[in-house]
Amino acid sequence: MRCGVVIFMPAEGTTRLFYNEIASTVASNGYTVVTIDDAYVVDVVQYLDGSLEFLNQTLWNNPDLVALRELALVTIQSLVEDVSFVLDSLSNATLAHSLVPNLPPSGLNTTHTAMFGHSFGGAAAYSVLQVDERVLGGLNMDGGLFGPGLLNVTNKPFMFVANMSRYDVDPYHTWTDGWSSLQGWKRNIIVAETFHYDWSDYPIVFETLGITPEGAVAAGLLVGPMKGTRALQITTTYVSAFLDFVFHGRCSSLLDGHVSEFPEVTFQY
Repeated sequence: MRCGVVIFMPAEGTTRLFYNEIASTVASNGYTVVTIDDAYVVDVVQYLDGSLEFLNQTLWNNPDLVALRELALVTIQSLVEDVSFVLDSLSNATLAHSLVPNLPPSGLNTTHTAMFGHSFGGAAAYSVLQVDERVLGGLNMDGGLFGPGLLNVTNKPFMFVANMSRYDVDPYHTWTDGWSSLQGWKRNIIVAETFHYDWSDYPIVFETLGITPEGAVAAGLLVGPMKGTRALQITTTYVSAFLDFVFHGRCSSLLDGHVSEFPEVTFQY
């Protein structure tokens, strides 16, 4: 049985609810997956008093990539702070018991955690390595590193997972810059037949509803030609293999290079 607390953050302009199938599949392997919606970054957040905070459209509506990068830096700094706040909160055993059934009396072990995220959430998974010692490793699903980055090198394990046109979401080649700060175990894989939102539940939902990838693209949603069930399988298999490595040191052939079971996956580093 696997174990451990895992933080997940979604892409800007979405919601954690668009990743339920991914999160629940990873959780089914024994991990406690905590998904976070951040005010002004996701579509809408409702507070306990019923008030609503909506997506701040500033980033979306700015065509200046330099200004976009500066604004994104502030956003990701906020996301990183939210990760630490959530871990602080979950360290309270009473709160943890109110959220997660069948916990031991001590609650959740938040001293050894991992994080993965999509797009901005993936960038936060990179930047949090520097500021929170409780996060032992991170995985970035298709997110440019528009953030504070790492002021110093880190030996914590990290993994990049990218669509077939990676530089569509990384116009500054920030992954190349960020790679040098990772001095420990690291991997960078590209998955064929995918676009930016194949790292969400969109593909499996579309397949279930009978919507073709071509129809989804026509509707303005960036998904590739890969079938939804396959996209979900690849995403959750590689995320789970990475978490097994971070928490338990389990070395999987999936993380060492090409395997015949997943011909869509190629290793860049």
